[in-house]
Amino acid sequence: AQSSKLSTVESSTSSITSIPNDYYTKKFSFSSTKVDIASIKQSLQKDLIDYQLFTKSLTTQNQTTVNELISSLQDAVDKVTDKYEVKLYGSRATNLCLKWADLDVVITRKNPKTTQLPSTNLLDKLHIVLKEQNWVKNIKYIFTAKVPIIKLTTNDK
Repeated sequence: AQSSKLSTVESSTSSITSIPNDYYTKKFSFSSTKVDIASIKQSLQKDLIDYQLFTKSLTTQNQTTVNELISSLQDAVDKVTDKYEVKLYGSRATNLCLKWADLDVVITRKNPKTTQLPSTNLLDKLHIVLKEQNWVKNIKYIFTAKVPIIKLTTNDK
């Protein structure tokens, strides 16, 4: 009885995987309108650029605050070591965020030839330094994560 169930699963799987190689490159018909992949890509690219321009105009308003925060984070890192720098990444770095989006930063070595990641010891010390900053409202150090994280919120300016 079990083997017949297994063969049913196998036959349904093989029918699923038998999609023609050119399936995704053919023209498709949506509501009787034919659209090819290139025009979809072009339309999505235009939408992304339009969205990026829209959000950039919103985020420009608080760019000074963002720059000050990154500078303050760098000052805190410098109190622990001068070998690392704070870099912005994520939606703010690509201007695909809204003005209330969080800031994603990473601490990297200033010397790009060195591939060593910041040690947990460095983050322990940075956590202590950040806790002492008057601009930090709440702070949480998640050292048990695969990539240790320091999450913090700041006081309103």
